[in-house]
Amino acid sequence: MIGMMYLVLTAMLALNVSTDILNGFTVVDNSLHSSIDGNNNRNGNFYYRFWKASKREEVKVGPWYKKSQELKNKADEAYNFVQNFKEQIVRYADGSGAVDKRIAQNKDVEGYDPTRFVESKDNRDAAPRYAIDEGHGAELKQVLSKYLEYLQQLTDTGEYGQQRRDELKMIFNTDDVYMETEKREMPWEVAMFYDMPAAAATTLLSKIQNDIRATEGQMIQYLYDRTDANDITVNRMSAYVIPRSESVPVGGRYEAQLLLAGIDTLQQPEYYVNGQKIGNDGLYSFTASGVGEHSFSGVIKYRNNAGEPVEAHFSQRYVVVEGDQVEVKMPEKQDKLTPNVAITNRDLAVVYKGYPHTFMITSTTVPAAQLSMSASGATVSKISPGLFRVVATNAPGSEVTINVSGTYQGKSMSLGSEKFRVKKLPKPHASLSSGGKELTGGRVGRKQLVNQAAEVTAGYGEDAIINANFTVTGFQIYADGRTAESKSSHFTGEQMQLLNSLSKGSQVTFLSIQAVGPGGERVPARSLSFIIN
Repeated sequence: MIGMMYLVLTAMLALNVSTDILNGFTVVDNSLHSSIDGNNNRNGNFYYRFWKASKREEVKVGPWYKKSQELKNKADEAYNFVQNFKEQIVRYADGSGAVDKRIAQNKDVEGYDPTRFVESKDNRDAAPRYAIDEGHGAELKQVLSKYLEYLQQLTDTGEYGQQRRDELKMIFNTDDVYMETEKREMPWEVAMFYDMPAAAATTLLSKIQNDIRATEGQMIQYLYDRTDANDITVNRMSAYVIPRSESVPVGGRYEAQLLLAGIDTLQQPEYYVNGQKIGNDGLYSFTASGVGEHSFSGVIKYRNNAGEPVEAHFSQRYVVVEGDQVEVKMPEKQDKLTPNVAITNRDLAVVYKGYPHTFMITSTTVPAAQLSMSASGATVSKISPGLFRVVATNAPGSEVTINVSGTYQGKSMSLGSEKFRVKKLPKPHASLSSGGKELTGGRVGRKQLVNQAAEVTAGYGEDAIINANFTVTGFQIYADGRTAESKSSHFTGEQMQLLNSLSKGSQVTFLSIQAVGPGGERVPARSLSFIIN
């Protein structure tokens, strides 16, 4: 609700800057501070519970408590940076003398925050001056990006971990923003603070502070849950059958592990297969006979916390193939053998158009040297036994189907197929290669920036999931209200002339960076922003 109020007020700024609208930002800011106070209280309670749990179970909880303290330090650093950023805008708007006077008058007020009492609410010069002209907005962007990266690294790698990372990205998204007034994408800090009244800018920063504390609380809960320090009694239990082998030759022994997930160690379940009770270890084995498909079923009996008997039922299918205990032979009829194949994309769960992905396939019934792969919507080439290179040719948003077949004892058989979603290559990160260094933004020396031999490059970095090479084919630089364009990765004479005319403290933004990736795919790179020292 608070965020919606802020969006409405921001939209109304474009139409009118009345006192009522500016006062509305004050109301939203007060609500945000109330939310911040609530988050601080909750987070403090969590940290205290975490500390107590670490004292009770140091070996189990201690490492996670240490991570929570690292989280606290990272969150405090980001929060305090935003607080100082906000105070500087207020000082530019009201004057440092007025701010210092308010601080002195309220020196006995615990937790007094001078940024909550902006006198020059309609001042449109303070925020852009500090954030854009002096380059501190780019520093704020870097702080938030590093905090986001840290939070994302804390999460697990599963499906829900990816969902959490996506949600964090939405909260702390500092990508370039399309500005209708400019008819193009502009750096995040320009879009956030350009022509922004002081009251609106401080409210925006309060929202960022609230997001920092809120996500800090979510991550504390996540770390606390990972310790299992607050274990609860299992109240749902499921039966599973884990076979040692899915294909059994005639005369061979079939073995399967029967287990109950979440079992209570204070009680001993009873295992029954086809009406007969088996050993307490749940290990079930028998001598296979009769070629073809068979099945067995059973029940695992246990008692719940109330002492009531509960039954968990299961069933399992298996296939007996012809052969003996020394050599397994292919049956005359292939429908007696259920093939089992695994298709693994070593790079990603999706495929990127034009990128050469490496796939590994394995089969329990066919040797790797006898496996082959084909695809619809992609080209396939063999690297080595079991390894294939796949390049998607279908359009992003469609699918690629991988088909696997194999030859066993002279007979060809289909082993399975898998579908993969096709996506565009993600935007690479741009950098400026100058003087043997890769510059990725922030403050930079004049000699490093104004260098005719410098080159704009693009890539995903050392920690990227995929390793793709890009060639920059053009870019623009924007500085001092002027724009100059290059059709290559190097500066043009016009661009060098513009750079040489800039003074210390000037901001230079690299926009519209075009790159060509694997397969000739054209991918726009992310913008760069520098401040000349």
